[in-house]
Amino acid sequence: MDIMSIPATQRRSVRALSRLLGGTREVSSQVPLLFSIPIVLGMLVLAGQVAGVPGTLWATQDSWLFHALLLAAPVLCATKAVRHRQERIVWALFAAATTCYGLGFVYWAIFQAANPNQPYPSLADGFWLSLYPLMFVALCMLARTRLRGVNPRIWLDGLIVGLGLAALSASLVFRAVSASAHGDTMAIVTTLAYPGGDLVLLVMIATLFSAARTIADRSCQMLAVAIAVLLLTDSIWFVKVANGTYDVNGVLDLGWPLAMVLLGVAALQHVRPRAPDPDEHSLVLPAVTVIGCVGLLVYDHFGRMNTLGVLLAAAAILVAVIRLILTYKTSRTLLRVSHRASLTDELTQLGNRAKLLRDLDVACVSEAGTLLAFFDLDGFKNYNDTYGHPAGDALLLRLAGRLTAAMPAGAEAYRMGGDEFCALIPWHANAAVASVVAPACRALAEKGEGFAVTTSWGHALISSEASTSSHALSIADRRLYEDKTSGRVSAQRQSQQVLKRVLEQRDHLLGIHLDDVARLVRQTALALGLDEAEVEQAVMAAELHDIGKAAIPDAILFKPGRLDDEEFAFIKRHTIIGERILSGAPSLSAVARVVRSTHERVDGNGYPDGLAGDAIPLAARIVFVCDAFDAMTSDRPYCTPKTAESALAELRACGGTQFDAAVVEAFAHALERRPARI
Repeated sequence: MDIMSIPATQRRSVRALSRLLGGTREVSSQVPLLFSIPIVLGMLVLAGQVAGVPGTLWATQDSWLFHALLLAAPVLCATKAVRHRQERIVWALFAAATTCYGLGFVYWAIFQAANPNQPYPSLADGFWLSLYPLMFVALCMLARTRLRGVNPRIWLDGLIVGLGLAALSASLVFRAVSASAHGDTMAIVTTLAYPGGDLVLLVMIATLFSAARTIADRSCQMLAVAIAVLLLTDSIWFVKVANGTYDVNGVLDLGWPLAMVLLGVAALQHVRPRAPDPDEHSLVLPAVTVIGCVGLLVYDHFGRMNTLGVLLAAAAILVAVIRLILTYKTSRTLLRVSHRASLTDELTQLGNRAKLLRDLDVACVSEAGTLLAFFDLDGFKNYNDTYGHPAGDALLLRLAGRLTAAMPAGAEAYRMGGDEFCALIPWHANAAVASVVAPACRALAEKGEGFAVTTSWGHALISSEASTSSHALSIADRRLYEDKTSGRVSAQRQSQQVLKRVLEQRDHLLGIHLDDVARLVRQTALALGLDEAEVEQAVMAAELHDIGKAAIPDAILFKPGRLDDEEFAFIKRHTIIGERILSGAPSLSAVARVVRSTHERVDGNGYPDGLAGDAIPLAARIVFVCDAFDAMTSDRPYCTPKTAESALAELRACGGTQFDAAVVEAFAHALERRPARI
């Protein structure tokens, strides 16, 4: 037969099949050309038959070409077994199964085809039926090697699909086969063994392919197609035989060699398995199958299916119910895990802020007394910056473990985030708060070479001090801030005293001036209604506002006459110098910014930055007024002192241009109310 006599469409199909047979790198150089020739020739004949080309050979069951196509699969599967060690047993079983199947046709063609009184069952039936157990074991082993990691619930989805297809097949095939089964027991068993084996393979391949369709490589896909062709051919054959309409050597007979060729093609494919992705799984196919099974059972109510089909459809629905129960249990578990994670700090596994708020609401409505304690780690930032974040996380983990161990019965610890912890502790009215909190403070402290981590804390008593969670949090947070800032003020005071001592050693009169200005600033700040922290910051700025003069030469600082322009430009730098000096102490960084602006004017003509109005810190505006008043009322080498009344009048005259008018009035009010302290 000339290949050019085949139409172009069939020629392209043949070429595509040839590339499929030998196109992969793994096997193109491994499969002998002798093995490919009968396959290609057989497919040419099939293509010619489908196209109706005159002169093509019929692939009859007693022709050599028919048997060559049947025996191509065992040769290729055996070659795969030899050259692919990881799946050697799998492909050896496929080779054995297809060999037995092909030998069944060979035996039938040689010994039984021409015998009108052929026995049933015969040795050919033994060869054909041996396909089923060997294929089943091979598919199980293939699933084990290719489909590791597939979720068991996905296997149930595959089983649903397999049982559903088996129910459909049984409803179409088994009735006709059962009706035609007659003779002795062995003959009946043999007749039913074929569709039974087909159903087993159908359930198996449908289960495997449905469960792993998103990760199956081309080898698995071709196996599924080959088995589907084999089962479809067998099913049609059973129905035709039962109805007496089967014609030997008809088109249907091409299904068996085609199935074997496809099995051989599966052996030629390159194995590229990939890990399963649970996000790719879809419930559409199992859902459609369950709907189909329900439809079959509804049909059985009116048209009566065979018992096996009903049982398989019911089994598919039962597996779907089991799948639903497992899904529900998994969802419950995931929901519990998710809920716990939403209430748990990831690092320390303590309760987080959300859990604290939930437990705090419960404590607020309870009659039992509860102590809410906030803890903030002092020195942790320096530790984290020095030793790195992994070491910082390890420290937090250790401290969290100690805090949990230090909690009394009924208490619970929480991590609010960062270096902040919290605890809810049972509390009785006669208990001292400090003694209750002391174990937690000790647990949240650690010292080592070059570092020290301590704890500041604040508390609120529920419900004697607070009856709502927001009120309790506010009280505890305020007390925590007070405790934390008390240590910071101490550090500020230590730094301030050192710097002030430097100025006093330089000029004792300057020290007196600073004390006087600080007293004036305190009274003015209180008259303006500033809170305690703002008052302290303004006073500290007043005490240190001239620290930059420590860098001014004595010839300029103590000059008896007026300064010339160059000298005045030099002395105006003292605020910038003061800021630089104070910035060396982190606890004085806020004060340093105020000191820089203590000579700014509200009209923008001051120095060093030319700030105006509210852009000047309020504390700096207060210091500027008090410093000017003290300078005007004190003895200076270059001028005589003014009276308090005339100095105040000059301040008011310059209010709104040089000085802040509101600050001047507050200063005047403080001066009138507390003259003895000024």
